[in-house]
Amino acid sequence: MSVEAETKIREFLSVFHTGSLDTKQLSSYFAESATYLHRARHAEPLRGRSAIIEELEQQFTRYSDCACQIHAIASTDRQVFTERTDEVVMCRDGKRVSVLLCGIFDLDMEYRITNWREYWDMDDVLKQTSDVGA
Repeated sequence: MSVEAETKIREFLSVFHTGSLDTKQLSSYFAESATYLHRARHAEPLRGRSAIIEELEQQFTRYSDCACQIHAIASTDRQVFTERTDEVVMCRDGKRVSVLLCGIFDLDMEYRITNWREYWDMDDVLKQTSDVGA
């Protein structure tokens, strides 16, 4: 287990899951050539810190009040696995959406994120955001 790696990811998640996005601070957690796989929006990973920050800015135009509850965290020397629930409020209609997901973070020698992947059940998200049955 790498206490340093887990601590860095806990810090990153606390900075990311806030009421407002601090892109300068978030940027400091990523290596310049980092990748981010966000399956809901991209079939291929985004490449580069700038592209990742741009994507995170876009995400914050769709939701607010982002909160994170970590259920489990485990690590090897330079890789951290998280199981967590992210909860947001959708900007378009005020619906609260809660998503159980797994995130995997690869880190370099300075504990900057080099690769970030997240997986969740999109059907669960669609059920929560759909107007069917409302």
